[in-house]
Amino acid sequence: LEFWVMRASRQISRNAHRACGPWQQISDRLRGRKWQVAALLLMVLSQLLVFRGHETWCGSSTVRVPKQLGSCHRALTSCHATADAYAAGEELSVDRIMIKVLTPEGLQVKTVVSEVSLPGLEGRLGILRGHAQLLAPLACGLLRYKRQGKWVPVVLRGGYASVADNVVTVLTNDCERGQALPTLEDARQQLDDSTAALAQASSRKDRLNAADEAKLAAARIQAALLLDKEGGS
Repeated sequence: LEFWVMRASRQISRNAHRACGPWQQISDRLRGRKWQVAALLLMVLSQLLVFRGHETWCGSSTVRVPKQLGSCHRALTSCHATADAYAAGEELSVDRIMIKVLTPEGLQVKTVVSEVSLPGLEGRLGILRGHAQLLAPLACGLLRYKRQGKWVPVVLRGGYASVADNVVTVLTNDCERGQALPTLEDARQQLDDSTAALAQASSRKDRLNAADEAKLAAARIQAALLLDKEGGS
């Protein structure tokens, strides 16, 4: 009797193992291949996102990029800019935005900064990281941006500025920066000359041109004072 009881118990356990064996094997395989399951889910999700794409600019051509991946594309651009700044030996900071200044002669300024101040028609426009999208006309005046904790001046001859995705783009007729900026004494002399020309202007066109020259001379004085201050600090 004991022999038959033991034989029956073995048969029952063998049948139970056969019944549960496939499920146990599947569970083990899934447990050992979690990364494959995750990769499959990501592939399916990426294919679903492709159908909700929108057009975005990449270089000089238009590329179809998924709408949900647009933020990733912008973040990748920002990472490239930060990597370029690091390769150039710049000091990295948390808040960083890209500024580009273009004239009819081409790209004049392209760098990564922490703050931008623009000469708007109704006053100065301050731009920090995370600023809302903006398109504004610019007056003749001083553009300054903070790079590695120091302000850098650029004199603009009017134009337009756009802000989008932490990129500030300035289109201007002409700009003066670096060695092209006059000294403080020369800038003050230019301001006196432009003020005298404004007083003697007879036509509306002459008055407008003289007023622009006076604004540019005042911007050059501000740039010279800013350079003296930053150089001495």
